[in-house]
Amino acid sequence: MPPPPINPVVLKRSAVAEGILRPICSSELDQIAVNNSTHLTILDPKLPLLHEALGKATEVAAIGGAESAFHCNAFFNINTVIPWQNTVDVGVGYFNKIMLTDAERGFGFGRIVEPIVVQHAWSSVDTASRDCYLGVLANTGELFLLKRETLDPANYTVKHRLLLFLMEELNILSSRFTAEGDLILEAQEALFLRVNTFLFGGLDTGQVWLNLTHENGRVALYELGAELKLVRETIHLGPSIVQLVWCPNLNSFGYVLSDNSVSIWSDSGFGSIKASSRFVISRVEPFASGLIVADTRALNVFSNSGSSSLELSFWTTVVGLSVVEQAPYTYILVVHEGGQSTVVRVDSNNELQKMDDLLAWKYAISAMCGGYQSAFRKENAKAVLQAFAPYLDENVEAELTVHGATMVFGKYIAVAHSALPRNSVLHMYVSLKALTLSFVPWTSVVPEAQVPAVKKSTFSSLIDAFLATIDSIPTFDKGVIDGSAEGVKTFLASLAAWKNIQFAPETPSLEPVQPSALETCLVQYFVEDPAIEALRRRYALNVSLFKTLASLTPNQEAAVLIRDFETLLQQEQDQLESTIRRRFASIVLTCATQKFELPCDTDIDRFILLSLLPYAEFSPVEIGNVPADVTLTISTDLCTETFFASASMKHEDAENAKYVTSNSGHSWRRCDLTLMPILDFTNSTDVLEVHSYMQLATHNSRILPVLFRCMDFCVYSGTRKKTIVAGI
Repeated sequence: MPPPPINPVVLKRSAVAEGILRPICSSELDQIAVNNSTHLTILDPKLPLLHEALGKATEVAAIGGAESAFHCNAFFNINTVIPWQNTVDVGVGYFNKIMLTDAERGFGFGRIVEPIVVQHAWSSVDTASRDCYLGVLANTGELFLLKRETLDPANYTVKHRLLLFLMEELNILSSRFTAEGDLILEAQEALFLRVNTFLFGGLDTGQVWLNLTHENGRVALYELGAELKLVRETIHLGPSIVQLVWCPNLNSFGYVLSDNSVSIWSDSGFGSIKASSRFVISRVEPFASGLIVADTRALNVFSNSGSSSLELSFWTTVVGLSVVEQAPYTYILVVHEGGQSTVVRVDSNNELQKMDDLLAWKYAISAMCGGYQSAFRKENAKAVLQAFAPYLDENVEAELTVHGATMVFGKYIAVAHSALPRNSVLHMYVSLKALTLSFVPWTSVVPEAQVPAVKKSTFSSLIDAFLATIDSIPTFDKGVIDGSAEGVKTFLASLAAWKNIQFAPETPSLEPVQPSALETCLVQYFVEDPAIEALRRRYALNVSLFKTLASLTPNQEAAVLIRDFETLLQQEQDQLESTIRRRFASIVLTCATQKFELPCDTDIDRFILLSLLPYAEFSPVEIGNVPADVTLTISTDLCTETFFASASMKHEDAENAKYVTSNSGHSWRRCDLTLMPILDFTNSTDVLEVHSYMQLATHNSRILPVLFRCMDFCVYSGTRKKTIVAGI
């Protein structure tokens, strides 16, 4: 059964940048970024709320629709991001200040006043922070790596400025700058600094790579973290590299060259797998056996066992390749610029077979065109100047252009498209241009291929639950909207039943911890434990239900019912927190106090162990090597405070893990991970704004670096952490 429809969303002031590099990209967190040349439109999944989703879901049914449909705004925060709002701060325009000493460049407009985005891409997910980078390459040759740092979903800050990093690699000193601010370079140095294209890659271990190609032919691979570390580099001679693709199963990188040939860079060096051609290569995608290459004529598949090719029915630019692997076949949906599509099946012998066309995709394209034609007629009907009425054609047909297609939520194809009147002259201001993002269910187009289950973020898991239960999800009837006691009572009963079906309420069995290195145990038994992940999803769902209940306007009798239900939810939240904290404390105390780790001989480590001790599943005698007590002094710009912790502290004395009292009698908020007091102005909170966390600083500790290295996210909800600055 195909998933329920999601209504399309119109992105205002959007004019998609054209080119062979994909203008629409999605991340492993189901984020979507659309390139509009001067800015990016980013759709970031958010916590789904019943009252928002249900309100949108009933709109279609209310006007006589055959089935309900969710609205895109119920699942995404939609924002505009300008990577270089302040060009001075981020460093855009360095190449305008370069003076060459040993060569002359050919004619060109080197002084670029307004930079535009020529390529953007999401990195793989960092397993520690459960977040990813957004890489943005400008037409100036400068690459920026952005990351969302605060609770504001539109606030993406520059974390790495690759031009400055490359200047450090060349040991370019400040003495190379003139008094006017110009940078004096040799020609080869300038070519080294200019980036042609880039690619993110990743491994199952969570390691993130960055592959760069430079204008001088240099190809370099970096390990991406707090700093960039060069892994290897080489020089590629010949046509310039215009596209990159990471092939994890081949352990190599694929390169599309400007002459439409394809090469592979592996440990043995460069090797050509496709000869040059006049047919433009527009899309490349990896799959289990190798690499898929689509040009304007054919679909090509390359693997270790050989290569094969299939001529496409439409000789136009391919704007989307969606690949789903279901043994023994691989299914490929090829989307063309004109809206046509082709489904190709690849077997284990790399033989390609074109499948029968399905009406679902044609219906989707017809709906896209029909929506434009209807809006066009309404706009003409509002024409004030009737003198132009004879020249307005109400029977205009739409010319559809598909700009890109990418998979989201593991079950939808997000299609970015726009339409213009066919055979017409149209003038439109840039500010009035718009882009439509439609969501086509994968199984309605290729029902033979079921998308395999993949690890999802907390928000994506909850959205998936909403989509999977659209027929049984509790609805807001008139009684709930009016706030009557009977309507609210019925709604709360159906809400509890729906929740317990989707997220089993039983406490899952937790695998016994086998002591080993602390980081290894934390990853195996806490970060990636499916039982703990189920608790985190249920915790986030309860936060969503709290927000939904807060949106109701009940009468006095119904308000009592809601308060009782909220009390039950809060008790469940406390129990979930206690279970997660007890598991975490037991792992840290079991591993950090054993022979597998260096002695925890600092006051901070002793304080962490003693603070976690009341929540452990074992007694101090069973654990062993636990210090008797510790006095910890913390000094910040705000104040200096002293705290005391003891192994004799009873569990009931530490029931409230939110606050700790200093020796001076002041109460301080604890970090919800380490239980350390937070005295700094700058700290972190999860995106649900429920928990508080300290930030890793230069503390004299052996435990803290390990904790932040493997779980720099909210351990209770599984969501990302963002920086906040607290006031006094």
